[in-house]
Amino acid sequence: MIGNIIVSLLTTWTILIIFLSKYSLMDAFGHTDPGQVRFFRFAILYAGFAFIISLIREAIKDIEDMPGDEKFGCKTMPIVWGVNATKVYITVWLTILIIMLLVIQFYVLQFRWWLAVIYCFICIVLPLLFIFRKLLKAQSTSDYHQLSSYTKAAMFTGILSMLFFFIYL
Repeated sequence: MIGNIIVSLLTTWTILIIFLSKYSLMDAFGHTDPGQVRFFRFAILYAGFAFIISLIREAIKDIEDMPGDEKFGCKTMPIVWGVNATKVYITVWLTILIIMLLVIQFYVLQFRWWLAVIYCFICIVLPLLFIFRKLLKAQSTSDYHQLSSYTKAAMFTGILSMLFFFIYL
């Protein structure tokens, strides 16, 4: 689990470094420029998304790689906790992520960013719900490989959603 958290933190860091390359943390909290504060909020939202989706994908990959990890005596989450407990862990994080995205979409609706909301729902939320459903039925290594690929696709569509800020801001 420590490795999964480290990978997720590094993924988060890649998002935050974009903000920090342009502004300092003091700029984000100094309230001197509302654009900087808004950019910092978006950076935090995307970093949170990156962290959670990376935790999910790493846990799915751990289940997928379980046979090989067992051969080499690795202490991954599914080996130590079991596959069912790891699935519960993944579903909890998926639920948190889906709820977080839906709450953000309700917030974004007040700005009438219809295209962004529709995109997020169709290209991010629905695939996450699909992953949730498939995870409950997954049993084989190939099932977990597919789930890992679907999670990568959700990550990609999440990154692509940044394009809407060029449209709306």
